[in-house]
Amino acid sequence: MPNLVVYSNSERCNGKRLLTFGSPPAWTVNCHTNYNSDSRYAGDQIGGVYKLVKISTTILTLVFGLCSASFLRADVLPFTWSTTGSFSPAGGLSFTGVSAGSAQYTSQAGNLSNIDLGTISFPNPSGDFSGIFSLKVNFLRPDGAQDPQFAAPFVVDANYQGNQDSLTINFPSTSTVSFSGTDGTGNFMFTIPDLSVTRAGNPTATYELYGNITSAHLTSQAAVPEPGSIVLFATVLVGVGLATKKRLQGGFSQ
Repeated sequence: MPNLVVYSNSERCNGKRLLTFGSPPAWTVNCHTNYNSDSRYAGDQIGGVYKLVKISTTILTLVFGLCSASFLRADVLPFTWSTTGSFSPAGGLSFTGVSAGSAQYTSQAGNLSNIDLGTISFPNPSGDFSGIFSLKVNFLRPDGAQDPQFAAPFVVDANYQGNQDSLTINFPSTSTVSFSGTDGTGNFMFTIPDLSVTRAGNPTATYELYGNITSAHLTSQAAVPEPGSIVLFATVLVGVGLATKKRLQGGFSQ
């Protein structure tokens, strides 16, 4: 059975066994009155190992905290998009889409409200008419997202007496859009609220068209984690392991 030796300058110990660890004992602590400058105190060794374990635990807690912070942002997704659209028959109506800009991010709940889809121009109509407004939203991010297309019926009501002309566009109900690519795999809900506006006078009126993204979430994470996180975590684990092994070997070989 291996011994864990405690050196003491007290003559009361007389080499008697002081402590045992385990049942049956795995380690025996003996007391010796003679020691030299090369000897180490077992208490110091145990205390040193305890401090090392405590420091290692603190470091690992910090590393896992950083990783957890990254995972908490798993459903905070980036969105970029562009749009095209047209009225048929036009009757003077026109639509100017948007080009892809910088990424905008959802909230932790996966929501992104009032995203700009483009501008509708509504000039003074020559009479009442109705038709279909076709709109395509091209989602560039999340990577691999489907591109929803809408065929929304519209109605123009020209009011000659009060010069109050109205335009109403009824969009379909909420659509579920899926994506799968470098941003991960998941889906989100996409809605365009109905548009109902009234213009007055002869100048052309313009109206912004907006959409809403809700419940965006991942069903699986992106396949490749950040290289920096992997290197940091591996370095900490290797360092803690080597330091602990060296300290234990040095302490219990005396």
